[in-house]
Amino acid sequence: MKRLFALLLASAVMATASAQDKQIFNHLSVGATVGFDGVGLELAAPVTPILQLRAGYSIFLPTKLTVRELDMLPETITINGTKRELRDVAPVTAHFNFGAPKVLLDIFPGRNTSFHFTVGAYFANPKLVSADFDLSKTLLPNEYASTYIELQDGNIDSCISSDKNGFIHADYYGNAVRPYLGLGFGRGVNLDRRVSVTFDMGLVYWGTPKIESYDYSISGYAKPVNLSSSLIDYEDEGLIDAMSKVSILPVLKLNIFVRLF
Repeated sequence: MKRLFALLLASAVMATASAQDKQIFNHLSVGATVGFDGVGLELAAPVTPILQLRAGYSIFLPTKLTVRELDMLPETITINGTKRELRDVAPVTAHFNFGAPKVLLDIFPGRNTSFHFTVGAYFANPKLVSADFDLSKTLLPNEYASTYIELQDGNIDSCISSDKNGFIHADYYGNAVRPYLGLGFGRGVNLDRRVSVTFDMGLVYWGTPKIESYDYSISGYAKPVNLSSSLIDYEDEGLIDAMSKVSILPVLKLNIFVRLF
């Protein structure tokens, strides 16, 4: 991901240097951004008087969240056909993988207008959120990565297992390429001012997400198991099903640019 971002920045700089004589990319601004897509940095350069190219990177903060009590966990789980109470469950840790390079093209209706439409895309890790459940004190050491945990009684296809350390994992996936469509006000490269403030609003589409846990009982191979609220008897009050329907992230963002030349 970092290498892709570096490539985007290098491409922007090279295009700027090679196009000076053509008066294309003959100005460059660097900006700091903050909004629903996180905090980030952007480079902005004019392509024509009505087109502006931006490339940058945004990361959502915090990147990790620990929850000490999770109501969606059932009081008992079925292990090898027998009920067992969950005990001494350590805090659940969620990792947010929302860092993403982005390429955006601003389209201005006129040469002197600040209002613009924006099209582009974010390029990110398909795994949006990763959650780790520590069941090392509920399971016996010889049950790690070998013993089935039934999410739904009698349904062998819904069985998962811990990894070799006694952890259950669940991941929330979206698309790696996420189209963006929006509008905004202001120009990142403002020839009348050294510093400019711009505003963006729009939508990022990350596809139809899926939530998976894993079965490590087959020689350590992580066999994915699709999760749903029904598999845990709606202990989550429908949260998993609701998350599986969220495919669009609204974006509101404030940007401050400094024109370098």
